[in-house]
Amino acid sequence: MRLRHIATLSLWVSLAAGCGAAPATESRNPPTLPPPPTVSAESALVPVTADNIARISYQTRLTQPESETPATLFDHALNRDGTRLVGINDALMFAWDVVSGDLRFTTARLDVVRVFFSSDSAHIYGISAAGAVIRFDANDGAGVGQFSGIDGASGVTAYDPARGLLALGALDGRVKVWDVAAGVALATVAAGDSAVTGLTFTPDGESVVAAVGSTLRRIAWRDRTITAERTIARAQALTQVVSSPDGAWIGAATDFNVVLWSLTDPGRALALDSRVGGASQLLTFSSDGRYLVAGSRAVGMTVWDIGGGEQMARLPLTSASSIAGAFVPGAPLLITTGLDLGVRAWDVAGIDGQTINQAVLDVGTTRIHSAAWTPDARRLLLFDAGGAVYVWGVAG
Repeated sequence: MRLRHIATLSLWVSLAAGCGAAPATESRNPPTLPPPPTVSAESALVPVTADNIARISYQTRLTQPESETPATLFDHALNRDGTRLVGINDALMFAWDVVSGDLRFTTARLDVVRVFFSSDSAHIYGISAAGAVIRFDANDGAGVGQFSGIDGASGVTAYDPARGLLALGALDGRVKVWDVAAGVALATVAAGDSAVTGLTFTPDGESVVAAVGSTLRRIAWRDRTITAERTIARAQALTQVVSSPDGAWIGAATDFNVVLWSLTDPGRALALDSRVGGASQLLTFSSDGRYLVAGSRAVGMTVWDIGGGEQMARLPLTSASSIAGAFVPGAPLLITTGLDLGVRAWDVAGIDGQTINQAVLDVGTTRIHSAAWTPDARRLLLFDAGGAVYVWGVAG
């Protein structure tokens, strides 16, 4: 894969005119933004694209209860239709209605470090640091069951929301797959003899790809067999393992670069220059699988055009304590966030070897540490370090 560095920048479009509801501030630690004056109805918002993002505006605010001390949400999940959000801070779990902004419940976190919605949105699954799985009622947060997902958990998890499959990795190289709704263990497979450091399901749910040491292994979990593997030379460990939406590629971060492993041709792997530690915080594909973005607080973000195989852009972001990025579902549009760096939109399809089209999204605060899109691309969720979540969208 031939890659080119793109250094010249051009201003794409100013978004400040479309974002007047959230006034800017000069403070490095601004207060929580006030709620917007109006809340758009579900039918009033349209999918966000590069053509209309200049009209994006502040719609709804999701807040933690005034009776509690607000704190940063360190994990969150949307349900499959994007109407419900669950998040956890250092002490509590919260669930909101994304459309209305209403807080549905607050409950104790119970050592949960990862959260997921069930495929029917009736339950929330919490995964503890010790590998336990706790089921919560998604309406009121009541605990409705618990089981030991895996002993000796290594802390990596993969979830297939459409099929309700949960995979957990162990320190001794085991991978265990569950029907999480039924609480039934479906398979346990030895993926290696050291800690599992990365996991992802393939899009069809039939395989899970595990990283153990410097090796990626594809496991047909129903047959409990390893069907392909690839060892990455010089890699000490592999992390941030992700699958492209078409199932053609597996992306993984090493300690010095990013690797693409072909699942259609397992003998093929591509090394992508992300600089040392360049994917320690982020590695994700666009929804069509064409673009891959990697990010870290040390070197910023790098974007590759996997489909064309020739283009590369290093996004001109300075270092930050936390950075994140999220592609708009169905569009080659990337939103990036960074504490003290603000929020930007990047039209990655517009990269032509000379320019990178970008725009600053004036959201009125520099405390945004993460971003997420609802599956229908109608709502952008921006996560404030102070614990609030701001919902943005484009009115039809």
